Amino acid sequence: MILALILIALGLASDSFRIAVSGGLSLKKAGMPVFLKVGLVFTLFYVLMAWGGWWLGELITPMIKPAGPWIGSAVLVVLGGKLIWKGFYDQPEDHLFNINNLVVLIGIALANGFNALVAGLAINFGGWGIPRPLLIIGGLTLILAIAGIQTGYTYQCSKCGKKAVFAGGIVMIAGAALIFVNTLKF
Repeated sequence: MILALILIALGLASDSFRIAVSGGLSLKKAGMPVFLKVGLVFTLFYVLMAWGGWWLGELITPMIKPAGPWIGSAVLVVLGGKLIWKGFYDQPEDHLFNINNLVVLIGIALANGFNALVAGLAINFGGWGIPRPLLIIGGLTLILAIAGIQTGYTYQCSKCGKKAVFAGGIVMIAGAALIFVNTLKF
């Protein structure tokens, strides 16, 4: 089931990539300190929100134990669908913001971190412990957020974020399907 966790984390991290591309488009001058700041802030909020979602799941799981993996799969399909929708309809040029402003960056990471909260809940429903998923989510978010801001800044590629988040939605749904199939008894 490690593959399902990687797919879920890639889906989440693709959204941080999309936002980082938008932030990179607005930069006049940047370097590795800015790239690392963006990557670390997104990683911190994604990991904390996923952890919070997992703990919320600890409260709810006893009530829905038999259906937990199925509910978790359904939640991830909805999240994946939301990402696919963003890939079609979101315009990165409409979301340019000053990514150098730490308050703005934290606000965006917090608002976007709610996807990670929901994914953390689904991870709990899937029956996983928390350390491994947090490491996978954190590592992939750090890598993709840094890659996103570099892509936006260096290549001024506004469509790159849309394509990545669309693919991330498909990948997240694939992770949900793996969880669902794993719960079936043949």
